[in-house]
Amino acid sequence: MGQNFYKRDDRDVKFVLKEHLGIQRLLEFEPYSAFSMEDFDMILDQAQKIAANDIAPTFQDGDREGCHFNQGKVTVPRSFHDCWNVFKEGSWFALPLKPDYGGQGVPLIIAEAAQEFFMSANFAFGCFAGMG
Repeated sequence: MGQNFYKRDDRDVKFVLKEHLGIQRLLEFEPYSAFSMEDFDMILDQAQKIAANDIAPTFQDGDREGCHFNQGKVTVPRSFHDCWNVFKEGSWFALPLKPDYGGQGVPLIIAEAAQEFFMSANFAFGCFAGMG
């Protein structure tokens, strides 16, 4: 994997979510009443770790190796496969989906904040992961 240039502080995101948007009000509504603010923080903290430790190091691989289409088959950098497995294992694709459909039922605003961490770590992988 390439060098990791990812530097991010999630305090600004948490400030906007908590102080500006008041996401704690979401906990008053039935779909989200089982969650807590600590749950939201835990999700965002883990997303930040995945972005920094798993996704960001793949940034240079995406540039150097690239994606290729040959004889009807697309190949991507090997490191993307490892990140893909991290996403699958953590069900990061399904954060906002209803539990009845295999999701975690997380408010979309929290899922989008996590996605923003992933996209800023490696936009190419973020788009690739979005095709899951």
